[in-house]
Amino acid sequence: MTELNVWLQSIGGPALNQLFLLLTNLAHPLTISMAAILIYWCFHKEKGVSAALAVTTSVGLNTVLKLLLHIPRPYTYDLRIRPLDTLTAPGSSFPSNHAQSIAAFLASISLSFRHAAIISISAVICLVVALSRLYLGVHTIVDVTAGLALGILWACVIFFISQKIIKTNKPLLLVFPAVLLLLLIFFRHDDLCKMAGICLGFVAGYLLDERYIRFSPSPYIRVKLADAVLGLTAVGAVKLFTMLVFPNTILFALLEYCLTGFVVSFICPYCFHRINHKLSPRRPNKTARLP
Repeated sequence: MTELNVWLQSIGGPALNQLFLLLTNLAHPLTISMAAILIYWCFHKEKGVSAALAVTTSVGLNTVLKLLLHIPRPYTYDLRIRPLDTLTAPGSSFPSNHAQSIAAFLASISLSFRHAAIISISAVICLVVALSRLYLGVHTIVDVTAGLALGILWACVIFFISQKIIKTNKPLLLVFPAVLLLLLIFFRHDDLCKMAGICLGFVAGYLLDERYIRFSPSPYIRVKLADAVLGLTAVGAVKLFTMLVFPNTILFALLEYCLTGFVVSFICPYCFHRINHKLSPRRPNKTARLP
């Protein structure tokens, strides 16, 4: 089961080590979060909601499975394998969280946009991330295969459920963070705490936005860019504030990520809604007569 890891590392070197360390960060939570946020702000709000729900609940599922199964990392029982990235690989090995998270996110995006190029690029990225986890020695082929399969299956389930709820009864979206919070009672883990917090804040903000603002992404490129820069700056400021002010406890971690999710889905769209009309190009009045 670890022979592929050993072979990949046998053909590697310093340059390949750095390349795979870079590629594995395609599935870093920060990278995926930023991508989901930009879809919500700049392209399609409801598709961004489905992607965010797919990722947060997928990480929650992955965390619970790892806590229940306690399968060790391959480098702990096969000394031929060198762990090249233990920083992003704490805890148990099965299933691969990186593989599952990137698969869940990209499967949701593929289902949303249904474009051949997006599906093809998504498949390549998933395979590259899975290969990077094998090369870095932190997962076996079973780990990454299970992660990819679970991520795709989970994204399909969450996508169709969330889209149905959005069309019929939006407040039911609160079921998703409620389940994560319930799991947090039984499984005290940082990742589960973060996902429960950000999911709760994000869904609550989205529901308030739909009730009071009804923000819609601008069709204009310069407005999208302005929204992205302003929004990411605001989120960064909130993260910095909470890091400096909030104590390091699970309750305040939950509050920190809840606040972050709320800023993403309500505070930022509110600001965009207020300023976008100033940045959007004015359309000429077709009924006006020329002198």
